[in-house]
Amino acid sequence: MREALLELVGAQRPGHLSANALAVACAPAAPLIGESVEVTLLSCRDDPTVPEPMRAALEHRYPRARTVRLDRGGHYPHVTATEDYAEALAGFLRR
Repeated sequence: MREALLELVGAQRPGHLSANALAVACAPAAPLIGESVEVTLLSCRDDPTVPEPMRAALEHRYPRARTVRLDRGGHYPHVTATEDYAEALAGFLRR
């Protein structure tokens, strides 16, 4: 994921860099979660802030994770697509 973010950040002019993207790109990689922990990766197809390579990197890092892709919701599905988000979250909690 770090490589995907660095590529995204590197493509921007310095005056347009997002401080958050730069901070995440430069942060150390998150530790792997033990196999006994269930993980769900929830994303939205219309999220303009998370490029596909970043989603793919997360899926690669957590291959046993359940992946849920909402059709809509942008970067804040808990606000903009409340029902879809709640249904996805309830599905994870029922497992």
